Amino acid sequence: MCGWLHLSGSQGTVVMAFSVRPTSSGAHALATRMSYDGPQVAAPVTLSTLLGMLRLPFALNSSLPKPNLPQSPGPTLSRN
Repeated sequence: MCGWLHLSGSQGTVVMAFSVRPTSSGAHALATRMSYDGPQVAAPVTLSTLLGMLRLPFALNSSLPKPNLPQSPGPTLSRN
C-alpha cells in the first residue's frame, strides 16, 4: 500500500498504524450522553478493538523495511 501511495517508510508506518486503530470509545460515551442505545454502540467498539489487536502486528510488520540478508551459495555438487 505504501508504494501505491508513494509514501516513505516512516509515512507508511504512520498510515498503517492509524488504519488499524480501533473505533473510539468516545463514541459510546457520546451515544449514551445523547440518549442513544449504549450497548448497541459498545458492540462495534469492542469488536474493532479486538480486531485492532490482531491486525496491528501484521500491519506494522508489512510496513517495516525488509533487511538485506546475504544470499547463501546453496548446495554444490561435485563430480569425482
